[in-house]
Amino acid sequence: MPGSSLRRWIAQIGLVGPAGLLLWLLAFGCADSDTPPADFSAPELAGGDLVVAEVSGEPITASELYHKIRLQYPQMPQEGASLGRQVEEIAKAGAVERCLIRYARERGIDRDPDVLRMMALSRSYILSVNAEEAILAEASPSEEEIRIYYEEHVDQFTVPAQIWYRQILVERESAARDLAGQLRAGADFAELAKAHSVDSRSGPHGGRMPGYQPAGRPTLPNEHPALGEALQALEPMAVSDPIRTELGWHILRVEAQRPEYAKPLAEVYDGIQEKIGGSRQAEHYSNVIDSLKQAYGVKFFESALKRFYYLQMNDEELFESAQSGPDPQQRITLYEEIVSRFPEGDRKAEALFMIGFEYAESLNDRARAREAFERFLAQHPGHELAESARTMLATFSGEHAPAEVAPSSEQPSTGP
Repeated sequence: MPGSSLRRWIAQIGLVGPAGLLLWLLAFGCADSDTPPADFSAPELAGGDLVVAEVSGEPITASELYHKIRLQYPQMPQEGASLGRQVEEIAKAGAVERCLIRYARERGIDRDPDVLRMMALSRSYILSVNAEEAILAEASPSEEEIRIYYEEHVDQFTVPAQIWYRQILVERESAARDLAGQLRAGADFAELAKAHSVDSRSGPHGGRMPGYQPAGRPTLPNEHPALGEALQALEPMAVSDPIRTELGWHILRVEAQRPEYAKPLAEVYDGIQEKIGGSRQAEHYSNVIDSLKQAYGVKFFESALKRFYYLQMNDEELFESAQSGPDPQQRITLYEEIVSRFPEGDRKAEALFMIGFEYAESLNDRARAREAFERFLAQHPGHELAESARTMLATFSGEHAPAEVAPSSEQPSTGP
């Protein structure tokens, strides 16, 4: 089964993510011989042993679906009446899943090489992820540490007080007092603000103003303390007496207010846990991984990794990598790779020449350079670089090379 088809098949039956893949593995029974079978019982769950569906005579219990929800769909409710409703819905998906599993087994899909590989890799991934979580939990801050941090830094979790209000701004005190009287008599604040306020920003919006925080960012009441004092003294929906500032006469009404409060510990618990435990957990994890590598004898075979990398390249890619390589011995290795793997390739002759050039110019190894150039001339006597190779060989013998073909210290151009 092609990989893309396999992924689509998994997605269609909802088995996505590590938890979903885990259930898939368990359903197929792909586990080591010493791995105990999965236990889908839930003694603490009321009615967990009830058989809620059946496929080919095999029961599906409520507890099995409960575990499916808990592991595969952790965002769903896991208790109360909502859990009961979810089990009813998941039972339908669970029955379809069982049908698909039987279908897969009957048609040998469970023996498909790619399916087996995916199940093995998925199981390894799930185990490693859970092992990581276990290691990190060893260095996780305790509840006491989190509580102490919260109490010592409660100001970080404090939401400032805020007042939402409206205003009408006029130029004359008499007009302000008249409007205040109308408002106390029951007139609509928004309509009066639209009709009379000279504040071009709030007037058209019924006098609605940005929220005011006594200790917050600068707003009108922060810039004019008399307004701030009036707002803090007003009860919700009460209308202020006219207040004078350099802008004119203000009439205020508090729409709503929120006192300062600290977010409860439960709300910020996870954030504190990550903040104070992050670096400690990272250091602990790194130390544990280092010790595991040593205990389990981890080895990396760089030569094999590099060899595999080279084997994925064609002759053109090898030649380009050699040209840009910083180390002459590495460049020679790549040129030799071209010669051995692509004896009929377009870059083979140039690679032979460049082997001699690197030995001569970069490593000052004339014996190997001579050998490489002679090999090049024996196989490609008419190549455009043949004269340069003969010139280099003549130089090694102490003969005078013609001035027009005297070799330089730079690499010759070997481009197409």
